[in-house]
Amino acid sequence: MVDFVSRDGDMVDAICAQLLPAADEAEACAAVYRNNPHLSKFPVVLPAGVQMQLPEVIETLPNEPLRIWS
Repeated sequence: MVDFVSRDGDMVDAICAQLLPAADEAEACAAVYRNNPHLSKFPVVLPAGVQMQLPEVIETLPNEPLRIWS
């Protein structure tokens, strides 16, 4: 994990796009929110000083079809 502190006006999706460019943005954002549940208390545009941990590598799930019935 990489420690990160927001600046005024940062957004989680923009942070992910900038710092985790090789990762799928949706997967990266989901991983950040999963590892930092306190982020849900903040608006989309973050204030300065919000601490979070960013994953170094995003593990993607295999892209297999979901079967509802056997």
